[in-house]
Amino acid sequence: GSSEFHVIRVDSSKVIAEYLFKFLNNDFIRNQAKEHFTGSSGLRRVPAKFYLNLDVPLPDLDIQHQIIEEFDVIDKEIQKQKDKIKELDESVKSKFVEIFGDRLNFKYPSIQFDTVLNCKGGNNFPEKYQGNKNVNDTPFYKVSDMNKIENVKFMTIANNYIDKETITTVLKVTVFDKDTIIFPKVDMAIHTNKKRILTKESVIDNNTMAIWDKDNNFNILYLYEYFNICIDLVNLSSGANPPSISAASLNKVKVMMPPILLQNEFASYVEEIDKLKFEVEQRQKELEEEK
Repeated sequence: GSSEFHVIRVDSSKVIAEYLFKFLNNDFIRNQAKEHFTGSSGLRRVPAKFYLNLDVPLPDLDIQHQIIEEFDVIDKEIQKQKDKIKELDESVKSKFVEIFGDRLNFKYPSIQFDTVLNCKGGNNFPEKYQGNKNVNDTPFYKVSDMNKIENVKFMTIANNYIDKETITTVLKVTVFDKDTIIFPKVDMAIHTNKKRILTKESVIDNNTMAIWDKDNNFNILYLYEYFNICIDLVNLSSGANPPSISAASLNKVKVMMPPILLQNEFASYVEEIDKLKFEVEQRQKELEEEK
């Protein structure tokens, strides 16, 4: 077998394989595993000794069966919420195509990226400045923050915040305005194709890139959905190892610029869908917490 896999065999008289799988497949285990990564960027892995040193709660087999059944019920409900979210996302894509066409047949003129939009990468975030949890300070977003369920589209919470004095006098980093779109620009995170919208002034790390409107030519919700539906980050990335996205590659992109009234009409539809999605996401969050 491949050296990229760890094989775990159980003593069936003491532990049910599915019980162990559900234990290992929880966020708190995955987060611990990330802290024990070895290897270089792009080839990072969890060593076998991490799993060998784990303490696994081991109730009687009948209790393990009960836990499996309870997890199955919750997992089915979580999947229902994910399916609802997918349906709502598809409805936005369908509305976009109906009004504006698709990437192969745009209904309105396209303009070169750098004539109407700005782009800029983020800044290095030294570890000694990380760890501040004061939400009254400025968020300093990393790519990992995009994975939070609260940040599915709009960036609302961060793992790290930074005070204004450190921003301006020590680190001297770029502060991006509200309604800036951010996305991963380095390594395998590019393949997730995540794009997010800042909801307040924020700083982003150097694995992330930002784009924003130059002259109020775009409704932010239209622009976000355009990039979400029509732009695949992988197609912008270099063939280097690790892959990366540069401003030069972005500046070659064409951006469709329909009349602002149509953009606003589409944005109103998106806002209604977002309200429905928020309700579903909240239910999903409740189920994840219950799990």
